[in-house]
Amino acid sequence: MERDKQGEIGMGKEIAACAFLFAVFAVALFFHSPDLFSVTGLAVGNAIGCCEDLCSQGTKEGCRGGFHPAKACNEVERCVMGCCIDKEGYCLQNYLQGGCTDKGGKFISKRCDDVLYCAYGSDKPLILKNRTISPYREFAARIAPRGSHGSFIPLVFFVAERNVDRVQAEVQKDGRTIALLELYDDGRHNDGGSEDGLYGTMWDSSAADVDEGITSLQVNIILTIKGEKRKVQSTQEISIHKNNACFPLNLGSDSPLKESIIIAGSGYGGRPQEWRRDSERVASQISALIESFTGEVHGTFRFDRDITDSSLAVAMVRADCSFLNASMDEVILLDGREECREEGGVIILNPVFFIKRSVINFSFTPLSGICEHIISERSFFGEINRSITSPDIVFHTVNLTFEGGLAANISFSIIDTNYPDTYTAYLDGSVLANGTAPDDFPLTIEVPLTAPQHQLLIQAISNKEIYSFAFINITSFSQEFETNQTTDQNETTE
Repeated sequence: MERDKQGEIGMGKEIAACAFLFAVFAVALFFHSPDLFSVTGLAVGNAIGCCEDLCSQGTKEGCRGGFHPAKACNEVERCVMGCCIDKEGYCLQNYLQGGCTDKGGKFISKRCDDVLYCAYGSDKPLILKNRTISPYREFAARIAPRGSHGSFIPLVFFVAERNVDRVQAEVQKDGRTIALLELYDDGRHNDGGSEDGLYGTMWDSSAADVDEGITSLQVNIILTIKGEKRKVQSTQEISIHKNNACFPLNLGSDSPLKESIIIAGSGYGGRPQEWRRDSERVASQISALIESFTGEVHGTFRFDRDITDSSLAVAMVRADCSFLNASMDEVILLDGREECREEGGVIILNPVFFIKRSVINFSFTPLSGICEHIISERSFFGEINRSITSPDIVFHTVNLTFEGGLAANISFSIIDTNYPDTYTAYLDGSVLANGTAPDDFPLTIEVPLTAPQHQLLIQAISNKEIYSFAFINITSFSQEFETNQTTDQNETTE
């Protein structure tokens, strides 16, 4: 019996999921207030003007002072607002010119903060009984001008007298006049604004006959009023330093006190102005801290040699500052590249720093340990930036799984500077998972794919309560495809 060979072809169908589209959108949530703008205007008609009695806009009717028709009050001289220096020498802000001059004050059409006498003058009245001249203190209330031999030294004085024809400064050494200088009130000689009562000049000390080390000079002021000369003796003291690396910065005294602070610098070569500015500012801050908390006054000195190796700081200072007592005095090395730290008996300090609140518990005797209470401006703003920076949600991989139903395992990390962070994952508006991210190690959540489209929202919250969100749109689609299968059957004939 013979059987024919037959070929039978069967067609089978299989369904397979072949593609998923993921669209990811990440946002950080910040809260801000819109800028507020205000616009003010003033329309003046013929019947409207400025009344001087209250410096207010209105009509002539009812005005008891001078009336200026068709003018705004800021166009009337008596109604201009500015700074008034009254007869006792106090600075009064937002004062009307008319009221100031009527009471014998000096009016300046500026903010008092912009008037040198008001901003930097003594904190006590400068016009006292028979004292009509007072020096303008350039650094602090107790500091007299000083400088290295050959430098330009600013001399500025406040003169309360009126109708002064001429002001001169007589510089004397041991009772002998070595310079007679003209002082000006024109706003062009380091004297503030024009006609503000501050008379100034810059003295070139290169011609002064001074000794090695420190020389003290006396300044007398000579006033000429209606042809009559009046001399005010010993108005101020100047110190000139020649070949002296230890430059005193406070107290008007050039002799070290019981305890001293020497401010040295590293990396300031070729930048003398920046060095003087930084050293004076730091000396002022440290001295004020010590005096405020302990009541003690320390002498502060600037060491005018650039120190390139911090390990040599004490040796270099001792070589030029013979009074240095390593067990009592402090050496502070300013270095803009460093954070505050202590090394080899030297406090290395960034010149721009902030004082922490914890300083109220510091003894200040000695200064060792003060770095715990100081933070540089760079680190301070770095901490602020870290505290307001939102977390970043970074996605890594998406893996599909078919066990127990189709699902996607999504791997992500939370990048932040303020760990630990918390996170919550929402799928189609419902909580899917939550947890804590102690660091940036990848996290994984399983997302069941039960519909063609899903929306996944991941919310991350830093420990500073800064929020970030990441949105994921998941679209899944399936496609049918055919598989050809051939089966051979053999039929034989016996």
